[in-house]
Amino acid sequence: MKVPKTFLPEQSLEKKVEKMLQPSKKHTLDRSATLITDLEIESDLGLLTTFDGSLRRLKEKKYTRHLRPWEYFGMLISYYEGNLPEQLHFTAQQMLGDYGEWFSMAWKRKGDKLICYTDPENLNYDKVHGQYEINKKLNYRLEKEFNIKKVPSKMWVHVTKFTDDFIDYFYNKQLEDMPEYVIMAKNHFLIYLPEEDVLAPVSRSFGTYSMFSMGCFNKISNSMGVKARKR
Repeated sequence: MKVPKTFLPEQSLEKKVEKMLQPSKKHTLDRSATLITDLEIESDLGLLTTFDGSLRRLKEKKYTRHLRPWEYFGMLISYYEGNLPEQLHFTAQQMLGDYGEWFSMAWKRKGDKLICYTDPENLNYDKVHGQYEINKKLNYRLEKEFNIKKVPSKMWVHVTKFTDDFIDYFYNKQLEDMPEYVIMAKNHFLIYLPEEDVLAPVSRSFGTYSMFSMGCFNKISNSMGVKARKR
């Protein structure tokens, strides 16, 4: 007789209970925990430009950086959950356009490791070689590594090919925990990794239906600044 899942050995149940009691991953990740409501976000998207060009533009306008991926995706997810503050609705709607936005993030592949740099600076586009190069020294806030074994570079790969901690780090939660509309668009959760030993800035993919896709795939993207909100 087939034993119902409800009556499987207690060891399975113990593992489930243990998992439930563990602290949420998003409270233990080594990343900046700035609340979206503590940020002043540029309401209108700037022009399409290179990463370094975007940084120059937004700093001229007294912004400090681009949105970090978890801030960006967290904001969109909150919008679809219906709990994003009303004053941020227009900005969220702007983010749903046809062109992607630069993130305050750069990636570099070293074999089976993806090295992620938060708030990178001095990363300039080299027109001659057609790629980004470090100008003297790379400045950044945080460094984080992920295992990307068996995940190919220079092609779009579904995010489920990555580890759970990668998904949690960049999207704040797992796909199954996201709002219904977002889950329906899960086929658009695609990641594009840079080639071996090439450091490149990260941006959201082009296209309304690719709003949760990101990677190192283009020399230009939309510019949108962010800074701490004055109290």
